[in-house]
Amino acid sequence: MKRYFCSWVCSLFGKEELLAKVLECFPYPIQVYAPDGTPVLVNKATLAEYHAISPDIVVGKYNLFKDPAVIATSQLPVLKRAFQGGTVFFPNVRVPLEEIAERYGTKDFDIKAVYQDITVFPILDDEKRVTYVVAFLINRRIYRGKDEIEGRKNI
Repeated sequence: MKRYFCSWVCSLFGKEELLAKVLECFPYPIQVYAPDGTPVLVNKATLAEYHAISPDIVVGKYNLFKDPAVIATSQLPVLKRAFQGGTVFFPNVRVPLEEIAERYGTKDFDIKAVYQDITVFPILDDEKRVTYVVAFLINRRIYRGKDEIEGRKNI
């Protein structure tokens, strides 16, 4: 069903540029990858979520298949299914905040831990070849530090 939705969306818009604009404004973090695992687009919600200033510090700067955090999950074979045309779902994934902060040089997060549900699905061309792979992330649980709790007491 999702595969047909993606084909419908691409044919409806007809242009990758318009689809990119829709993804850019979407209120949930979305990352789009080339078939080789390199990020080609991150939306504003992703940049805000990980305190990245510009897409230039993310797009083209790493490879999902070589990401130590992804490799450590032992889910790389499952993830690769999306790059072969399938849709995969990863529930309750702990976000590696420390590695993200180090990779992008962002400041320390005010969050101790984040758990996300991640759906990864392909965008196919007319010949059913994978042209892009989209990762859609939804926060399920966020644990903040005790500084925030103490701040609320003073309000």
